[in-house]
Amino acid sequence: MPFAARRMFLLMSAIVSVAVPFIHIPIRTESVPDILTRFRYYGTIPSETTETLLKIYLAVAGCLFILLAVQLARFITEGKRLTVREYEYKGYKVKELDNKGTSAYSFISCIHIPAELPAAEKAMILEHEASHLKHRHTWEKLLMHIMKILMWFNPFVHLAEIHLDEVQECEADSDVLRSGADRKEYVSLILDQILARKAPSFTSEFHNSLTRKRFESMLNPPTGKAGIMKFAYLALTFILLILSAEFTEAGHGSEDMLKI
Repeated sequence: MPFAARRMFLLMSAIVSVAVPFIHIPIRTESVPDILTRFRYYGTIPSETTETLLKIYLAVAGCLFILLAVQLARFITEGKRLTVREYEYKGYKVKELDNKGTSAYSFISCIHIPAELPAAEKAMILEHEASHLKHRHTWEKLLMHIMKILMWFNPFVHLAEIHLDEVQECEADSDVLRSGADRKEYVSLILDQILARKAPSFTSEFHNSLTRKRFESMLNPPTGKAGIMKFAYLALTFILLILSAEFTEAGHGSEDMLKI
């Protein structure tokens, strides 16, 4: 499956996982097997409990939003303070930073890269980060980051973010190798960058924790059969999400409820 389709599927899966609890599907109870009618829900959550849960949710979400705002402010301030050289690469602004031990990363339309890197390594890293910007990976990461804050308790959103990072990095690696970079030199460059200081989580970072999977993708490109199997797995997950929606009995004024 193409990288773009995989990214779109993961984003939509995360959005659906957020929307599923609010979906009500009317059904006729006479068409439901007897075994399922035993799962009728008759109780209600006490208002005090609801208020407490809402306060906890808002407190955690608020703290995460504040943390994101602080990271963004610090990211912008450090970028301006540490920039020693600016130029363009394939239409994108490049800022070389006087900050040893920092990993290269990209954000929206700008590439940040350590100034002390050798020319050969710099060329491969620039190609990698330009790929992230070309495919608008930053906007996808920001969207996923916001969804993760709003639905911090939802494990599907966190899993979707992990898989999205993997797809984005593999797509950028594939673009670098297609540009003519030597495979062994590129793998060696990634290993050299492993100890570099991590960039903010909402950026597309050259050094990414999914190093092993990136190597497997580069050295053993996935076959069509493997792609179909992964898509089937994701499709099954999507179906299970839909089945977790709330079903209500069709009819006027009926309060009978069936949950699956």
